[in-house]
Amino acid sequence: MKAFILALLLAAGTAAAQPPTVEHLFQPARFASMRISPDGASLAALSPVAGRQNLVVLDTKTRKPVPVTGFDSRDIVEMHWVSSKRLLVRTGSIGTQAWDAKGGALYAIDRDGAEGRMISEGGRDEQASSGVRFVGRYLVLVRTLPGETDDVIAQEFVASAGGGTAGDLFRVNTRTGRRTSLGFGKPDSGEGESWVVDNNGVPRAMRVFDRGRVRTYYRAGADAPWQKLDDSSQTSPGWAPLAVTEDDKALIVADQRTRDKAALVRYEPAEKRFGEVMAAHPQVDLGDLRFDEGRPVGVLFDADRGGAAWFDEALARIQRSVDAALPETVNRLSWSRDRSLVLVGAYSDVSPGSFYLLDTKSGKLEWLVDRAPWIKPKEMARMQPVRYPARDGLEIPAYLTLPPTGSGKNLPLVVVVHGGPWVDGDAWG
Repeated sequence: MKAFILALLLAAGTAAAQPPTVEHLFQPARFASMRISPDGASLAALSPVAGRQNLVVLDTKTRKPVPVTGFDSRDIVEMHWVSSKRLLVRTGSIGTQAWDAKGGALYAIDRDGAEGRMISEGGRDEQASSGVRFVGRYLVLVRTLPGETDDVIAQEFVASAGGGTAGDLFRVNTRTGRRTSLGFGKPDSGEGESWVVDNNGVPRAMRVFDRGRVRTYYRAGADAPWQKLDDSSQTSPGWAPLAVTEDDKALIVADQRTRDKAALVRYEPAEKRFGEVMAAHPQVDLGDLRFDEGRPVGVLFDADRGGAAWFDEALARIQRSVDAALPETVNRLSWSRDRSLVLVGAYSDVSPGSFYLLDTKSGKLEWLVDRAPWIKPKEMARMQPVRYPARDGLEIPAYLTLPPTGSGKNLPLVVVVHGGPWVDGDAWG
């Protein structure tokens, strides 16, 4: 577990200046997130429009943000490029109690605002039909596909007054709304399901969660039979398939059977054998894979601070160059299909972050925008990673934040402990 330890100077009259207000600190970011299109021509971003967080698109040459959506009763909280022209977004609510939140629907729209379509309903406020609904069917994105297709892979979730279950797996055309079942003939079903789908849109691995058990299946291709790989307790340390390997013969799995932290391991389904360790970290579980046109190229992680490990040496070189240019920040990379342009999202413990654009041909790294320019890093307090032993000797990772002025001694202590025990802890930022 990771605790966030915050030491605050509470004595009256000791502060040299008035602290910023909550409204000032936590107003919606000018650019909450940003993604580069596969062709490198556009940048999609989430930005305040019409009083809510909406989708805007910037031309990578002119840098002018153009609103694409105009929701005024809900926010866009997630976005993905489906192709160089089309985007998929999910609605939700920021800065709102969960009980009062609206949204949850999936919409697709072209980058110029044309051909918008609801792909999946969300909450009651976004249901396409009227009247009382006792059963809702919602789609959750599983993955996008390489190339310039309008299709995505999505998992259906069936929610009702009595709970919820996993539904079918679909290939969804975001332009027409047409759904093609991919789950027909699946080997098992249960309360929950997760899938690994290859670059051709073929389901290759499946996990079923049912009555405290986890069952894992695999098939070598669209016409191959499913085989059961594992059947284990949901509470015991196990493993989970994440992707098909680049040679299409094995799986990349997150394996925690015999180690404290989950590592990325190559798994040979034909032999039911765990092979080479592809990546491991002594502090954190690994599992957040990154892909390039469907090919696994690296993994992101949050240890004492964020980092990345790249299987692709060209991306590793780019990361080293960016980190050398921006040494005080965690630098997250995304790139155009030809890698001529790399979008860098840089953040730190005292900065909400900025976005930069790297031209890999010229080597020029150019600042684009700040996420929240009203935040002054020099006025913010640092997050210092610390580790301390629990009563049983277990080492607990934490962050210590002290007032930016003063001696830092004899201060009142506030301890913020995250949920758990399997929930991720706080992150440096």
